[in-house]
Amino acid sequence: MIGGVFMYLNVKGVKKFYGQGEGRIMVLKGIECIIEKGEICVLLGPSGSGKSTLLNLIGGIEDIDEGSIFVDQQDLGVMSSKELGQYRRKTLGFIFQSYHLVPHLTVKENIESGAYLSSSPIDIHDLLLKLGLEEHKNKYPNQLSGGQQQRVAIARAIVNNPKVLIADEPTGNLDPDTSIEIIELLERINEVNHTTILVVTHDKEIVQKYKKRTILIEDGCIKTDTSTGGYANGIH
Repeated sequence: MIGGVFMYLNVKGVKKFYGQGEGRIMVLKGIECIIEKGEICVLLGPSGSGKSTLLNLIGGIEDIDEGSIFVDQQDLGVMSSKELGQYRRKTLGFIFQSYHLVPHLTVKENIESGAYLSSSPIDIHDLLLKLGLEEHKNKYPNQLSGGQQQRVAIARAIVNNPKVLIADEPTGNLDPDTSIEIIELLERINEVNHTTILVVTHDKEIVQKYKKRTILIEDGCIKTDTSTGGYANGIH
């Protein structure tokens, strides 16, 4: 707690390198930010800026080279592989641009796979109804539209009732109208479940429409951090 702000996610001086020797490249250059509990935060930036790498570090998918990341007072940098696995299962939900659905499982079965080993899963029937998937529950991914597949992916990500939802380009393969539907769905999840949501995107129209806190990352550094979204503070 600093100045009344609950630091649910605290990124402190994080650096990340790829490669070795003379070819070693620093892709994150001392990132510092605090995300409050229940906040929606958009990470905006061009391809190669480091935004997805930062998500991978927060998600415990890649190792932190320098600095630290605390999530709910847990220091990811000192966790063992087993502890990181438990952290991902109990704390996080992941949404990807390419959906990552299992093709030979039905909609219902894909969602159920997200509840595996969860101690407090959300009722799947209720989730199907709320996300408009009840009539599609016995269909397979190849029988669904892109928007429907992303809804299934979101349902799978939230069925374990995660504290943090990580969405990497969740609208990247969708048309503008469907993209808006998906963002509105994420907003409802945030409002109802008070889930902390991190969204990586390069879609400036989404950022303009939904005035959420936006962190612009360029060349491995935070260029701007605004609580109002949009482009008023140097985000172009």
